[in-house]
Amino acid sequence: MLVTRRISSLLVCGLLLVSSAGCASDSSSDTTDERPQPADSSGTPATGEPIKLGMIAPTDAPVYSVPGEVAAVRAAIATINSQGGVQGRPLELDYCNEANDANKGAACGRQVAASDDVATINVISPFAGPAITEALKGMANVGYLALTPPEYEAMNNFPTNGGGAFFQPASVVGALQNDSSLKDVVIAANEGAQSDPIVASIEKAVTNAGGSVSGEVRLPLTTIADYTPYAQKLITSGAQVAALSMSGPASAGIIKAVHQLGGNLVFTSSAGAMTGPVLKDLGSLADGIYIGSPTPWINDESSYPGIKDFVASMEAEQKGGDDDAAVADLGPFAALDWLTTLQLRDVLTGIVDQGQEITRESVLAAMSTAKDLKTYDVVKTPWSPSVRQTALPGFQNVSITDVYLLQVSDGQMSLAADEPIDMTQYVK
Repeated sequence: MLVTRRISSLLVCGLLLVSSAGCASDSSSDTTDERPQPADSSGTPATGEPIKLGMIAPTDAPVYSVPGEVAAVRAAIATINSQGGVQGRPLELDYCNEANDANKGAACGRQVAASDDVATINVISPFAGPAITEALKGMANVGYLALTPPEYEAMNNFPTNGGGAFFQPASVVGALQNDSSLKDVVIAANEGAQSDPIVASIEKAVTNAGGSVSGEVRLPLTTIADYTPYAQKLITSGAQVAALSMSGPASAGIIKAVHQLGGNLVFTSSAGAMTGPVLKDLGSLADGIYIGSPTPWINDESSYPGIKDFVASMEAEQKGGDDDAAVADLGPFAALDWLTTLQLRDVLTGIVDQGQEITRESVLAAMSTAKDLKTYDVVKTPWSPSVRQTALPGFQNVSITDVYLLQVSDGQMSLAADEPIDMTQYVK
């Protein structure tokens, strides 16, 4: 269906064209002794009055669903509550399924706005984002996955990343840095204005990384029965690298067609497109793909031991009966959502430590000044929600510009470089 392909491509792009309370306690990336344990470990469970957090996201939806990311928030909350919650008060998730329906999404926004939720966590709505942002304008929306300009512009939204505008170009930069013989890049993206900002961002990044763009191939948003003509254009461009800015299934179609034609291109993409099912579908053809990601992944726990804690927490959640927590079906965005929930806990704890009540006003104020939230060894750089990037216009509320470079080997994603890429210098 046209709408399915259109929304998938937009989510990959990260566009829809996929405080006075003070800071939370100071923290740094050295949190080895304070990393959380899974919810079934020993601890003092929280038993006080619940602190409610809203979450709006699609599950069991026809076009785009994130059950694993909802499960990641539940797992993080279970972990937090098993260790005392926020000064003895447990967190409670108030989840509303927007179901890929604009009316249901808007209703979810009104429902959360009328509730006693003090903040939202990891909201995403492909169809009703602006309406939800308008409804929730009086509260902190933490880890908000913005898709449209109004969502990025709202100062009470605190997105942790800029989506495809950072992940797509980062994968190309990483490929050029990882292999000095690679210089020429061809960009494959969907037709339409919604792809233009991502294409422009890739072009800037390639130039700033010392490479050159050999051409651009646009694919229609309608269903494509035969990817061969587009694959042939990529091959005849003479480029060594193909930057794929489209949905996972479309990327898989291109990759298969290039190989069938005997092409020898290095492919780059993002964690939003190269999901577990897509990698499984590609099989050995996925090997070598460079992927821009918000976090390392499950094979990288030696360098980022917090990933092991994330996995343990998810396994405990699955053991408790949440089938959506199966790690094999997840991707790096689930790890990011899990981490963001822990960081929100730290902000809430900071409010209490300062002798204030946890309210919508105090949480929004605290998020608006929060800096250096702990990484729990899941990522390298502490999160400073109050510091907004300025390198890429239109994404001002994004406060994390680090992107992790993953590469596929034997069907598994793992770090191609231990250090993340700071995209600030490449997207200017």
